[in-house]
Amino acid sequence: MIELREALRQGLSDTALKVLLGSALALKPERHSFKEKPQHVVRFMSKTGG
Repeated sequence: MIELREALRQGLSDTALKVLLGSALALKPERHSFKEKPQHVVRFMSKTGG
């Protein structure tokens, strides 16, 4: 997990922020598998804050 809040508080340059965001996005899965594996969904979005 990449902590963006702390990086922003440190006054990151625009270029460094773009690199950090790119790294964070690269860690995300291409898509969720809710339909393929519904048994793995154990909570609703309201429980996760979404």
